[in-house]
Amino acid sequence: PLAALRYTLVIGLLLALAVVFALTHIALRRQTAPLEALEAATHRVAEGRFDEPVLVQSNDEFGTLARAFNSMSRDLGAQFEAQRALQQQLDELNWETLTAFARTIDAVSPWTAGHSERVTIGALEIGRRLGLTDEDLELLHRGGLLHDIGKVGVPAGILDKPGQLEVAEYEQIKRHPTIGARILAPIGALQRALPLVLHHHELLDGSGYPDGLKGEEIPPLVRILTV
Repeated sequence: PLAALRYTLVIGLLLALAVVFALTHIALRRQTAPLEALEAATHRVAEGRFDEPVLVQSNDEFGTLARAFNSMSRDLGAQFEAQRALQQQLDELNWETLTAFARTIDAVSPWTAGHSERVTIGALEIGRRLGLTDEDLELLHRGGLLHDIGKVGVPAGILDKPGQLEVAEYEQIKRHPTIGARILAPIGALQRALPLVLHHHELLDGSGYPDGLKGEEIPPLVRILTV
């Protein structure tokens, strides 16, 4: 009888431990599943996916947390969408402003009307065929539209003179890249476009202006714009 009692106690203890383990596992899963769902949701939000809510079917604190998280995610999504729309409007305004600058420059000398935009179209076509990155193409676009902005500092009588320029007049013409770079220098967003404005009249043999750069001294994007 004593041996049977020991056997029964051991079996009972093992069964009790198994039941406790199973119940504990179930309880832990109920606790960790909502946490895992919330963790996955935070990764989705970090990736910009705001339209996938957390699904936690419970009325405890995890359900409350999930509902609060879903509300926060919707608000963030709405804010990001508004910011995206605003950024798109700013980008459009930016290009429209640059185009307006280009047309203002061309208006100084009517016979060159459309020159800056035509140069930009040609430069971008060359850039695309050379396989430039989107970043370089955008820089080429900005530089192309603005490359002649310094002409606003050259008298219209010289720009539109029908005959050959005097030496002094040509020297004034040669100042327009420097004037243009000086005009744009305070604008932080256009700093990388300054070489395109300053050096678009440099030539490979060093006979260009204003700095007489030659060969590889001339940045590649500048060479494209010059062509």
